[in-house]
Amino acid sequence: MVTLLVDEVGPSLAFYRDVLGFAEAYRTSLVDPVHVELELAGVRLALSARAAGEADHGLALPPGPPQAVVVLWCHDAGEAYDELVEAGAPSVSPPHDAGPNRVAFVSDPAGHLLQLVSRIDAA
Repeated sequence: MVTLLVDEVGPSLAFYRDVLGFAEAYRTSLVDPVHVELELAGVRLALSARAAGEADHGLALPPGPPQAVVVLWCHDAGEAYDELVEAGAPSVSPPHDAGPNRVAFVSDPAGHLLQLVSRIDAA
């Protein structure tokens, strides 16, 4: 899944849902969601408010053009984080709990964010 970071979820949600035909698979709240996951023909895409990423995960996101986050679901986000950092991936945000998930962020050599996610009860 790829997460697109947006300033406002609403306009992007309307475009992907109403114009491109994506169906909502998940949203954080019924009113003014800060994160929505969409699906079309087996392709999953998420829209997440830039401010929520900063507040919820302590990310310092630079202003500028839209950004994307590559989301990698794994068995244990903390273990995957440790392995990637040991292999040389820059740490962006160490493992932490976010709702039912354990989450961590690293970046690739070009600076793209990789979010490592696992269910807390599965880790």
